[in-house]
Amino acid sequence: TVWCWGYNAWGQLGSGTHTDRSTPGPVTGLTQASTLTAGRFHTCGVLVDGTARCWGWNNRGQLGDGTTTIRSVPTPVAGITDASVMSAGEWHSCGVLRSGAAQCWGWDAAGQLGRGHLVDHPVPVLATGIDDAAGIAAGSVHSCLVREDGSVWRSGSNGVRQLGDGTAVERHTFVAASNVTGAGPVSASSGHACPV
Repeated sequence: TVWCWGYNAWGQLGSGTHTDRSTPGPVTGLTQASTLTAGRFHTCGVLVDGTARCWGWNNRGQLGDGTTTIRSVPTPVAGITDASVMSAGEWHSCGVLRSGAAQCWGWDAAGQLGRGHLVDHPVPVLATGIDDAAGIAAGSVHSCLVREDGSVWRSGSNGVRQLGDGTAVERHTFVAASNVTGAGPVSASSGHACPV
């Protein structure tokens, strides 16, 4: 089961309300969760059967249910049946499938969905050229993933050089970060990213 607490203006606690909580409380109807990720104002989880649920703010389609409707309870992410991990960013979300494919959805202002074009997607879409992802992290307007060989790849905004490719050029598909090998988990924030 999953328990959340804190700010809840957009239903990101999954309680079925928009009331803040100062102590932990259960997420409505969510059982058999295997991983969880909290974004800016939305939350997502992967269940043990490989399906995914998201809830909270959905102004850019970051919940992946095909709408821009705010959800205060967990709602299925369209089409995902074999996820291994997910990451919720600011206005987009990403997941890695058991096959190694990467999918992202939501806001795509700078190419953070890794599709090669700047089009918002309220349902998951495959990242171009990725079939061996091991982990993923959604930041603000960029995304990072680790491939099975331990290399780190990034897409999206690069104005403060958060993609790590030695440039400040925005990337609309995933490109390799310089000088990173043997990476494990990766985490992304608004303007930087760090692998282990």
